Formats: sequence, structure tokens, C-alpha cells
Amino acid sequence: MKLIFNILGIIVLITLAYFIGEYFYSVEFKESLTEEEGTQASGLLIKLIDGNPVVQISQELQEQAGITGIILNETEYQHSFIAHGKIIGLTPLVDLNSKLRQLQTLKSKSAASLEISNKEYQRLQLLHADAANISTRELQQAKMNWISDKAEYEDITNQLSSLYESSVQQWGKAITGQLFDGSELITELLTGQSRLLLISLHQGQLLPEGNDKIVVYQPGQEQNKQIANYISQAPYSDPLLQGLSYFFYTGSQFPRGIYLMAEIYSGSDKVQGIELPESAIIWYSDKPWVYIKSSEGYFVRKEIRKYQPGYEKWFVEEGIDPGEYVITSGAQMLFSEEFHWSIPDEDDNP
Repeated sequence: MKLIFNILGIIVLITLAYFIGEYFYSVEFKESLTEEEGTQASGLLIKLIDGNPVVQISQELQEQAGITGIILNETEYQHSFIAHGKIIGLTPLVDLNSKLRQLQTLKSKSAASLEISNKEYQRLQLLHADAANISTRELQQAKMNWISDKAEYEDITNQLSSLYESSVQQWGKAITGQLFDGSELITELLTGQSRLLLISLHQGQLLPEGNDKIVVYQPGQEQNKQIANYISQAPYSDPLLQGLSYFFYTGSQFPRGIYLMAEIYSGSDKVQGIELPESAIIWYSDKPWVYIKSSEGYFVRKEIRKYQPGYEKWFVEEGIDPGEYVITSGAQMLFSEEFHWSIPDEDDNP
């Protein structure tokens, strides 16, 4: 009986030793597997290279899944941020300009009348003082004419001052000054040769000092970007964004009343990095990743650590190097294959 138990114990020990040996052999094999050896394996292989997970996919599966990519080139980038804007309707400015021109015309006529009545009054004063044949009644009438013309001139001047202050409240001093001076920019705006933009920033954002040009485009039409030129800070803010607003102007390519997006570049120096297609990016654990083809059949998933999102393309400073082959089509399939091992098989026991 004792012999039987001894034999059973030996069998159990041999069985345990076998499974333990198989386990450590498997782990050691996966850790030491070279890329050349990996291409000989079939199916899915997961391992780490410099802390980055690697997926091995056969060439046949790559072709079936349409996995393709591009080689990344180094480029320069200047940091920017996105702001919101709109083309301002100019009906209020047209009305203001019309009233201004009327008052300026009236002021010119009033100034001419005042000058005539003033000279006439001064002339009659001299004649009356020299005991010429000028009655006191004529002198008084000339004085009344001069006082009336002066009052009319001052009234028009006050109306122009009120109009100026009202314009400043709505358009700011820069646009108001150009409006009252009849500048070429105002003419272009009123005749439709240029468009007036209101660019609104989020709370806490500032327009970089010396930044007199920005890039604007319609959402969904980023390929048709235009340069907009700085005019001045606006006297009011967007009630939703609660940030500063600025007036810019651009050409007449955009229809009136539409909303725009604006790229505002910082005053910092340009930095080196790579331009990455947005189609290459996958999200995992709230972080952006890409797959880099390290050799035939092997794809390394790398985290993008320092980047600037953009339309269709991101600028990446850290995490990816120039010359690497990034997957732009089929990255999601690689991601699914990488985590396929974590999905329980239907035949697995619960």
C-alpha cells in the first residue's frame, strides 16, 4: 500500500514538474523571441520592445485587412490654438456711415455759413464804430445771423461727437477712427471688397503680442484657408466664451453671416517634429497611440506624448521619430488583434 502511494506521489511530482517547465519555457521563449523568429510564428504574438507592445500579423492578413502606412518626414511647426469667429453683418455700420456723411455735409455747409455771417458781422461792427451809415438795427441783425449760424454749427458738432461715442461703444476706437476719416479699409468693407470678422477667444486666452495675422476657414472646408488681418480689440465679448474678442478683416471669399474657425499662432519659435495623419491615431486609456511597422509583420504600438491636434493632421514633437513607418489604414484592426487574447473564447469554461 505504501509503495502505491509512493508511486502516485512520484507521478504527481513529475506532472507538476512538466507543467512548470512548460510554463517557464513558454515565457522565456516569448521574451527572447527575435523578430526573425517571430515572423515564422503563426497567428498573434504579443511582446514588448522598449516598453511598447508589439503585434505580429502575417503578410497575408495584412493584405486582407488593407494595412498600409507612410514614412514620416521631419518638419517645422509653430504652436497655435483654435478660436471661433464670424463674418459680421455691416448694416449697422452702413447706417452709421450714412448718418455720418449727412452730418459731415451739414457741418461743411454750416461752417461756410458761419464764416460768412461772422465776416459780415465783423465788417458791420467796424463800419458802425467809424460812424458810417450803418444802423444799429442792421448791426444787430448781422449779430443774430452770426449767433444762429454758430448755434447750428455747434449743434451739428455735438451730434457728430455723440455719433462718435456711440460708434466707439459698438465698433471700438480703431474702426470708428477709420470710419470718420473715410479710410480705404472702410470703403472696402462697405462695398463688399473685404469682410469684417469678429474673432472670440475662450476665457483666459490672449491674442499673442504682435500677432497681426491669423488663418481662418469654414468648418469642413479647411482646405480653403484665408489670411485675416488684425484691426483692433472689440469693445465686447462673446457671452458664451467669456473671452476677449478682436476685429480682423479678410477678402470677400466668405459669405456674410457665416461662422468661421481661426488658427492663431503663438509668437514662439518654430519647433521640429513630424506631421502625423489623423487617420493613424487610435485612442486607448484616454491617450493617443499609433502603430509603427518595425519590420516585416511586426507592429509596435507607441504613445504620442507631446502633440498639437489639427485638422486631418497632428504635429508630434515626442513619441515618434522621423523615418518611421506609421500605419495610416488598418490601425484599428491591429488594435483589435492586439487585445484579441483578452476576449474569452466561446469554448472556454467560465
